[in-house]
Amino acid sequence: MTSKIVVCNDVGPYLEALTRGKEYEVIAEDEEKEQFKIKGDNNRSRWFKKYFFVSSGISVP
Repeated sequence: MTSKIVVCNDVGPYLEALTRGKEYEVIAEDEEKEQFKIKGDNNRSRWFKKYFFVSSGISVP
């Protein structure tokens, strides 16, 4: 299984957990709830809505 990498497009209320423009590895994905489980900058794993991320390779200004 290959790991899925996404890029943060918006940190929303998660200032301590996400950095805009940074790549993150997806630990798990919930299609029904449209969420990714990601280990954030604060070293904690949690669920984030998919709309906070774009596919790897897309440049975030």
